[in-house]
Amino acid sequence: MTIKKESHLAVMENDLRELVAGMQKTFPATGQVVLVGTTYSASDFTSKAQAYLKPFDDTRAARTAFTESVQARDATVEEVRAFIDNAHRFLGAYYGATSPKLADFGVKPKKSARPLTGAENAQKAAKARATRAKNGTLGKRQKQAAKTQPTPPAK
Repeated sequence: MTIKKESHLAVMENDLRELVAGMQKTFPATGQVVLVGTTYSASDFTSKAQAYLKPFDDTRAARTAFTESVQARDATVEEVRAFIDNAHRFLGAYYGATSPKLADFGVKPKKSARPLTGAENAQKAAKARATRAKNGTLGKRQKQAAKTQPTPPAK
């Protein structure tokens, strides 16, 4: 069975805080603490425990600052994306969409479309005819012919 590092550190931090609180609340100010052959005055013992707590406090403050920074960054993502997109559009209009100078700004110049092959053109035309037939779309002359056809008289 292994103990998670975070929970182990949390227990250690809590123990240090309780030692400091106990020393300040209960232990006599003129008393001494002897640990493994080293004698500490009450104030030295408390100072040493507080010095051990400093990295815990610094870590907590850094984690809080990090979380706040991430939230601030995430709150501006849409605004930054719009700014970048607008800047890219401006640069494309200013220098031209195919200008190699765009690469200096990290923008890829637009490439012209490759010409379609004969088979691709035939497929494109067939697809357009199928779409027009499906939607019932008529051309200019077909509409004109439909309008000029006499309607049968009503009986």
